[in-house]
Amino acid sequence: MRQVELKDIFGYLPYKLKVIYEHSGTATIKVINAEGVIQLCEKGDWRKYHILKEIERCKPILRPRSDLYKTITHNGKEIIPIVELAKMVSPELGFDLYVENSNEIYAQCGSIERIFYNRGIFSKINGYGHVSAIENQHQLFDYLHELKIDYRGLIDSGLAIDANTLEVNPYK
Repeated sequence: MRQVELKDIFGYLPYKLKVIYEHSGTATIKVINAEGVIQLCEKGDWRKYHILKEIERCKPILRPRSDLYKTITHNGKEIIPIVELAKMVSPELGFDLYVENSNEIYAQCGSIERIFYNRGIFSKINGYGHVSAIENQHQLFDYLHELKIDYRGLIDSGLAIDANTLEVNPYK
């Protein structure tokens, strides 16, 4: 059975990733080394910390991919992540969330451009229907890490906890 690995959560670490550890507590990852030894702090108090030798004893708390298209709170501001990502791609355009049907949800700027995320890649469609991949997607994935959005499917695999299912969402 697959377990959480460092590569699964590495991108989230600079953004105060929360985890459930040993099925008992919620903590923030403070330090992690290449061998997977992690230092956790409880409730933001860096003096109260635990050392775990196996990263597998933690379950990261993430937002599901569906939160890309919903209003979420980030840094005290309400945003729609796909719209914010579209603004990063084409900052000169004004984007809004557009829902054509339950399978067609994307950020759109009038009839000029659409930005969408599907099957692990961000793409854009111009006003003539030409689809192209967005270059330099690393900045978009960095933002997904900052928002703690699970684009790797860890929640669906049972390797992470959906933040929206917790009594208190630690990212609000």
